[in-house]
Amino acid sequence: MARPLLSRPSKFKKVEEGRKKVLHETSGYNSSDIYNMDETAFFFCLSPHRSITRNRLPGTKKSKKRITVALTTNADGSDLVDPFFVGSAKQPRCFGGLSGRDLGFEYQASKKAWMNGQIFLTYLSDLNERMAAANRKVLLLVDNAPSHKADDDLHLSNVELKMLPKNTTAHLQPQDAGIIASFKAKVKQLQLQHALEQINSVMTGRQDKLYEVSMLEAMGWARDTWRSVAQTTVANCWARTGILDCDLAAFGQRMGDLHIE
Repeated sequence: MARPLLSRPSKFKKVEEGRKKVLHETSGYNSSDIYNMDETAFFFCLSPHRSITRNRLPGTKKSKKRITVALTTNADGSDLVDPFFVGSAKQPRCFGGLSGRDLGFEYQASKKAWMNGQIFLTYLSDLNERMAAANRKVLLLVDNAPSHKADDDLHLSNVELKMLPKNTTAHLQPQDAGIIASFKAKVKQLQLQHALEQINSVMTGRQDKLYEVSMLEAMGWARDTWRSVAQTTVANCWARTGILDCDLAAFGQRMGDLHIE
C-alpha cells in the first residue's frame, strides 16, 4: 500500500523542526568551520542543450558516460574543497597508468560510478586529514543517503559528521540551494565551447564526436569550474537555507561580499 503524501502544513512543520535541529548543531561553530557535501552526476559527453530541446543532431547518440562529483563548501564560501570524483573504472585508460592523485585529482571507483559507503569513508578520511593538517575542527553536514552512513568505530579527530533530517534536504541543504546549479551552469559553458571547437567534425560526418571528451579532461573542467564559483554565491545559498544563526549568516554574507569575481 502506498504511503500517503505529507500535507503542506505537515511538510512545512517537518522542515521547520529540522531547521531548528540543524540550527542547534551549527550554533557551536564559526561559519568558516561548517561544511556541506553533496554529490551530482556529470554526463560529460552529453549535449548541454538537452533541457532546451529534445531533438538531437542527425547522426548523434545520447551519451551515457557519467562521473559522480562530490562538492563541498563551507558556510562563508571561503573554502571550496576540490571535487571528489567517483567513476566506474578503477584504472581509466585516459589516466595513462597513473593514479587520480598522481594527476591532481581525488578519484575512486564503483561499479555504477555512484558514491557508496566504502568510498564515503575514504572521502571522510581525506577531509579529516586535510582539517587536521590545518589544525581545524569542523562540522560536516550531509543528507541521509544510505551511502553516507559512517561506521560506529570510525574515529574522525577533526570532523564532526551530522545528517540533515530526512525529507528536508530540498529546503535545508546549501548545495541544493543554488551552489550545484551554479557549478552546472558554468560547466555547460565549457561543454558548449568545446563543441564549437569540434564543429568541423560535424561537417565531415562525425556528429557523434561533437561533445566527445575524455573523462580526464572532463574532470579538469569540473575542478576549474568549481574553483570559479563565486564566494558570494556560496555564502548567499547557505544563508537562504536558514540553518545558520542569523548573525552568523549575515557575517558569512558580508565575507562573501568581499570576494571580487
